[in-house]
Order: sequence, then structure tokens, then C-alpha cells
Amino acid sequence: MRIRPSLRFIEQRDYNSPLPFHPPERFPELSWLPANTCPGNTIYAGVRGLLRSLDYDSSRFGSADWSPLSDLVSRGGTVVLKPNFVRHYSENPSGTVDTVVTHLSVLRPLIDYALLAVGPAGRVIVADAPQYDCDIDILLAHNGLPDLLDWYETRVDRKVSFRDLRVQFGRHENGIILERRDLPGDPEGYSTVDLGAESAFARMGERHLRLLRGADYDEEVTIHHHSGGRNQYLVSRTVLNADLVINCPKIKTHKKAGITLSMKNLIGINGDKNWLPHYRAGFVAGGGDEFPAPDAYTRVRRIGGEVARRLLKRGVGGSVFRRIRAAENATSLSDRARNGNWWGNDTIWRTCLDLNKVLYRGDADGGINGPPSRRVLNVYDGVVAGERNGPMGPDARPIGLLAAGEDPGAADAVLTSVMGFDWRRIPVLRNAIEDPSESRITKFDGEADGLPVHWTDHEGERELRFSEADLNLQFAAHPGWAGRIERESPGGDECAS
Repeated sequence: MRIRPSLRFIEQRDYNSPLPFHPPERFPELSWLPANTCPGNTIYAGVRGLLRSLDYDSSRFGSADWSPLSDLVSRGGTVVLKPNFVRHYSENPSGTVDTVVTHLSVLRPLIDYALLAVGPAGRVIVADAPQYDCDIDILLAHNGLPDLLDWYETRVDRKVSFRDLRVQFGRHENGIILERRDLPGDPEGYSTVDLGAESAFARMGERHLRLLRGADYDEEVTIHHHSGGRNQYLVSRTVLNADLVINCPKIKTHKKAGITLSMKNLIGINGDKNWLPHYRAGFVAGGGDEFPAPDAYTRVRRIGGEVARRLLKRGVGGSVFRRIRAAENATSLSDRARNGNWWGNDTIWRTCLDLNKVLYRGDADGGINGPPSRRVLNVYDGVVAGERNGPMGPDARPIGLLAAGEDPGAADAVLTSVMGFDWRRIPVLRNAIEDPSESRITKFDGEADGLPVHWTDHEGERELRFSEADLNLQFAAHPGWAGRIERESPGGDECAS
């Protein structure tokens, strides 16, 4: 694993290049593609520049033989691109889905270089397990992925597949499930991966584990898979069988995790959303992290939420609870700490870290005691990033940023700092970097002077140390995290304890 990340600021701060997002010029290594170009598409050139700056196949750069991803995957291998395809719409009335999901123009060059590396006998697959209520057909109609895949098959004579890794879809209205439908899921199946004592939940007492809540009403499913010594995830075998996973997160703030970058994006390698603990029910004083200290609102919501769960599991009261949630969302109450949407969430980082251990340290069955079976490259879409009410309804931040790196702790820490946040105040990052175990996923030890960063902006390319890369874009945090995670935040030390 190479520790040095690369950040590249480009002039393009929108996604206006047309499908299928051709390169801006005829690069020599792409002579096997049709000759089409899109001169204004600097996103393609930016991704290509990232791969070059990571020194992949450096001796052949500029020639027809340059194949950067061949340093990570062999001919005949399998590459899985894992975007953030979380949902088909934005909750922000003035926003678009392009602020919520990874844009196809960032994936296009990665697909090209993956096809080049694995050759005709290899496989390239785009795969994700979106949120439970994502209507994937609507999302794909918007982003044009089926058209791009058809273009590869008809014009390039190469097949690129898309796989929805979820086992079930649930249609929601104001947080209430109206319809459930089983999905085909991963055609390669799933592995039940039990991290046991290696899990970030392993030292949590059974009393606290009984408070775990997942994505559905039935908390007993979540609790079953994370109690009694079990810490289980239903992991996609498409991902586990890959030789190279290219993890493509969207740069955004996040209501439960503070930010969503490469580590948080791996939530989408698990097929059943209810196996994923999101928070612990109740107040901090009682072992929960759903709410901070009780007040009139949170007391009512705490009791009402648990009553609602019990009734909704039996199919009772859906219309009533939809109206209550709609009224709540229409007021300032939607910004209150609820459902673990605040800086005291002590649960979701554990879920994220566990899934990172599966991907970075796991073998083909997900076990983390042997050598890992795959390489991982993270490529970040921040051409238009998202702030404040992320991940589902962020305000757009068009910053023209692309980034890449193999080490998730190093790259996420640098990007967190660029956003204006302190990585020590982001639980998943802090715990990954400070992890003393043999199954740690990062080589970054927290020393900013020791981390090299390749930096490209309007002044050119240069090598910096993390301590020298002092750009602060001052992203607005999610309301539940505001004032707690910002760099030099006067209140931040409390959430770093």
C-alpha cells in the first residue's frame, strides 16, 4: 500500500461534458478506443493526471504502452468500481442528485484504464449497494450509466457490467416503508463475514449491543448479528472476488459520521442494510448515542420512536407516523440531534472501520487473519462536493477537486483537513489511525510532517508534507456536527475524547 495521496484542483467545476464523457484529446495509450474527443472535459484529464502522479507504470508514461492500473491488477483480472450511488434524488429542494452521488464523468476514465489493464479476458464491474430506498432505475436513467455501458459494448466491443448489491428495496415516504421488494442481489452471492474479536464492536458490552439500531424497524436483526460474540456482515462476493477495487466516494459532509469519504463509502459493499449498526437507541447516560442529554423534544421522540418501531413492525400506524415525520421535517426540528445524527454518534464509525478491515485486510472469504486478496485504490469526486445537510441533501460546493490514494487513512485525513475539519475529531478516522491492532488499515500514524502529498493546482505540481498543505475550504458541517469538528474549533476537544 502506497501512503502518499494525490490532490488535483481542475478548472472545471461542473459536470457539463456530454455522455459518454470522452477524453479531451487523443492520448497515446487510448488508441484502442474510438477516436472521439471532448475538448472541454478536463475531468478526464484530471483523473489521468492523478494516476500519473501516483507513479503507476511511470517508465512508460507518454507512450502507447502506458497502462497505469497494470501496477495494481494483472491481465485477465477483475476490477470492481465502487461508486457512491446512495440515492436517486437530493433532499435539498434546491439541490440535484449530482451533489449526492459519484458522477459518471469521474468513473469513465477509470473504466477505460481498467479495461486497458485487464485486457479482453478480464472483467470490469460497476457495483454498489445503495441506500435501502434508492430507486436504482431512476438513478441510472439520470446518470446515463446504461447508455455508457451500451457504448462500450457496441463501439468498443467490451462488456462492462453494473450490479446492484442489495438484497431488498424498500419504498419510503417520510421515513416510513410503504413497499418492500426482494432484489436479485449479487449474482456471485455473499459471504457472512464474522470479524468476532477483531471487530470495533468487540469490546462493547452486551447491554450496549442490545441498543443497536439498523436501517429497518426490526432491530433484532441488527442485534443478532452483533451480539453473543458475533460481529457479522453480509459482504458482496463480487467485491471479495475482485483483484482490484476502485473505491469512488463523493466528497460530502455526513449526518452520522461527520464526513463521508473513502472509509464511509464502504458501507455499500454490504448487501443487507439491516446488518449495519447505525446508532444505539437512547441517551448517552443510558448507553445510547441516538440523542445527547435529554430535553422535552428528545424525551418525546425517544419514546415515540421506539413505540413507532414496534407498531410499524406489525404494519400498524404507517399513515399517522408519516404525517408526524413530515411535520417534523418541515420545521427546525429536522436539524436537532436525532437517530444518531450528531457528533456523539459512537456507533457508525465502528461499522465503517469493520467493513474497511474486510476490504483491505480480508481474503476471498472476508477473513482477516491471512494475506489480503485484493488491491484498493480510492479516487474521490469533489468536482462538485457537498456541505451542510449531507449525505442526502447537501448544499453544492463546486471546488473542482479530484483526489486519489491507496491508503484510506492518509487520503481521508488530508481531504478532511482541506474541507476545513480536523481528522482527530472525525471518529472513524481517529480510530483507524490510532488503531494499535495488527489488522489496522492505514500506514498513516497521525504525524503530519511525515506524510507526503502530491499537490496540483493553478500554480503547478509539487510535493508537500501534510503539514504544508494548509488549504482550508471551510465547509459548513452538518448541523449536528457544527462547532465540533472544524479545525481550530474551540469546542472540538470534547468530541475528541
